[in-house]
Amino acid sequence: MRVGDVSDILARVSEDFSHLRRHAVDVTRTAEFTLFQIDGAPVLILAPANQCNPGYYNAMLRRSRRIAQTGGRITKELVDQSRRDDLELFPQHVVRGWRGVKNAAGADAPFNRENCAAFLRALPEYVFDEISRFAAVAANFVDDAPIESADEVGKA
Repeated sequence: MRVGDVSDILARVSEDFSHLRRHAVDVTRTAEFTLFQIDGAPVLILAPANQCNPGYYNAMLRRSRRIAQTGGRITKELVDQSRRDDLELFPQHVVRGWRGVKNAAGADAPFNRENCAAFLRALPEYVFDEISRFAAVAANFVDDAPIESADEVGKA
């Protein structure tokens, strides 16, 4: 029996799970993140900060050499550098726009990469950490199709 024959047999006897594709991450989708801790609750429009975003992911892989150079030891300096990396990479690859972001004079700040970088650097670390965690969760960038219960799937 050839390898191709085994694949053909498996394809004929396995169930069809193609309905799960609708739960895949849409790499073109953005998600809104409201900064409730900031006066006026500005909204950031984010792309994923994970492997679904090739620009961000490739930049992080290039920077991961530092971890390899430490023998895999996580140090305070490495964690601090990782935050600085994200503060640099988020305006380039993750934050795609915003609403309600105000400058010190209270006027709407236009969105551009430079303003975004300055805004992110000005945020308290815990707020940026929340943005980073949200953008890292792939499920935040999945189509809002309802997830079927086991009972509903069995009726199909």
